[in-house]
Amino acid sequence: MTIRKRRALFYVLAVLFVIGGGGAALYSQGFRINPETLELQKTGAIFLKSEPPYSEIKINGKIFENKSGILKSGTLIDDLTPGRYRVSVSQSGYSTWEKSLEVAPSLVAEAVSIALIPDEKPELKIQSGVDDFWVNGENVVWRDARGALWKKTGDKKIKIIGDNIVDWKGGSNRLIVFSIKNNAYFLVDFDNLDSSLNLNSLFNNLKERQLRLAGAVEIKSALHHPFDDNKIIIATKRAVYVLDTAKLSLETVEENADPVAIIAANSEIVWADDQNRVFAHNLMLKRASPIGEANGEISALHLSPSGYYLIAEIRDGAPLLFNRRDQKVTGLPPVRVPPVFSPDEKKIAVLSLSGDLKIYFLENQIKNVNKKAGDVAVLLADAGNPQAISWHDDSLHVFLQYPKGLSFAEIDDRPPVNVAEIDGDISKSSRAGGKIYALKNGDLYEIAVFED
Repeated sequence: MTIRKRRALFYVLAVLFVIGGGGAALYSQGFRINPETLELQKTGAIFLKSEPPYSEIKINGKIFENKSGILKSGTLIDDLTPGRYRVSVSQSGYSTWEKSLEVAPSLVAEAVSIALIPDEKPELKIQSGVDDFWVNGENVVWRDARGALWKKTGDKKIKIIGDNIVDWKGGSNRLIVFSIKNNAYFLVDFDNLDSSLNLNSLFNNLKERQLRLAGAVEIKSALHHPFDDNKIIIATKRAVYVLDTAKLSLETVEENADPVAIIAANSEIVWADDQNRVFAHNLMLKRASPIGEANGEISALHLSPSGYYLIAEIRDGAPLLFNRRDQKVTGLPPVRVPPVFSPDEKKIAVLSLSGDLKIYFLENQIKNVNKKAGDVAVLLADAGNPQAISWHDDSLHVFLQYPKGLSFAEIDDRPPVNVAEIDGDISKSSRAGGKIYALKNGDLYEIAVFED
């Protein structure tokens, strides 16, 4: 071989080495040629987490191994060229989840709140002939077709005084009921169901003896004290009081409150007066301070779990959102049902008069869907006519209660939005743990939907 040929061969091999080595280096760094654009691009990935975990994963029709297990809570599918992918997660006997996910270079597209609803849901009938019901922890109270309240204790049914439950603090064995027959509020204690306390009689008696205020006064609202089970918040047409049922004492909170709507949570009482002003009374500091003013008659108040946010429903108008940390007031759209705060306090579910189901993001949302504070996601352009909205415990799904039927919807607005029907006969529902208590055709059931 001549020197010229050897030199040419050397140069060819050198070029191939550089190209091959560079290609291997680029490949090892995640670069691929996109078959759609023929461009050299860095790859991305998709991370999926579902419940139940061992479900079948398909991307653009191709099955991928589900790597969920004891040590892994989800499945990462990497080495994907940038672009849009059709993703489905399914399991026999469950609803199917589908989503169109955009993969970007060097980034991971997440879907970590995939919840598949079982087709078959074990049911246990609790009671027949039920008109309404309430659930708190392990306690269930129902109202029969004749208007009587009942509680089941073991194998026994015990009748409770009253016609309607007014307030029942979470985890408490004491509830406040109203009796139409007696035109009075009663405090019912599950630990002593043989005796119920007439709050109207006790309030007026203590008002005369301790506060020297003569004459019977009608109670407009009665609700539990936020952190003392022995105390009851009493609101009359003019004033707000704290009634201690253990010490048999009455304390005036505000003499000229004129409350038209009132709630109690955390360590405070919040009320709106007849001039559309909202106040908060701190029960620890025993001091009241203004929150803000509405542009119409306030019909109801809703506090977020921590109390940082407050929604004031306006009669014949749009609700107002008070941000108590930033001292800002934001108008929400006119609604069909009361807006609802998520358990994590970062979102509000709203059903507008036009029927749109929207999620208002109060704070940045990084998990699953990247949203900024102030963003509004339209989940369903026409959600129909649900009569109530409630949040799932994960703050990533909502329940839609229709006059006939209960549905479960994700808040991930990347299309398509997954909505699964739980039962088409449910007219009212309430949840405790992984079970749903449901009223179906006049009977009360306990339905297992989610695994504990």
